[in-house]
Amino acid sequence: MREVLDYLIVSLSEYYKLIEEKLQHFCNIFPGRVNQLTLENAKKICEIVPSISSPELLYSELQLLKNDIDSYTEMTELINKIKIIRHGYPNATRIYQFLLALPITVATNERCFSKLKLIKNKLRSTLMPDKMEWLIISSAERDLLENADLSSFAEE
Repeated sequence: MREVLDYLIVSLSEYYKLIEEKLQHFCNIFPGRVNQLTLENAKKICEIVPSISSPELLYSELQLLKNDIDSYTEMTELINKIKIIRHGYPNATRIYQFLLALPITVATNERCFSKLKLIKNKLRSTLMPDKMEWLIISSAERDLLENADLSSFAEE
């Protein structure tokens, strides 16, 4: 069981590192940081977001919106503004829609549980049939095991 938990912890840590690497370029499109946006950030964002083909156009849209973006302190206010002006700045709108639609936690949990299921199946398939039978009996007769003296079993 410890191996399974270690595996899950390592997998989750690797996943968070991957997410951090991929999404670090998005931090410069938030209020208060938009002045730090570079063309290189826009290129990296375009590599991640599938519907945007021109990093230069995205960069210029965000530069035109820079003062508007900086005037907001909350992301919800900014999103409401983007909804209003979405036709004039289609690439900027797509970026913020992409950020709002990221399914980070649900997909991660589903993957972790899927891996856990695979590991459990592997462990079950490698057990000897008699050992599996004893484990099933132990699970069914749990109340007898709670009252049993386990040290006497270990000696035998």
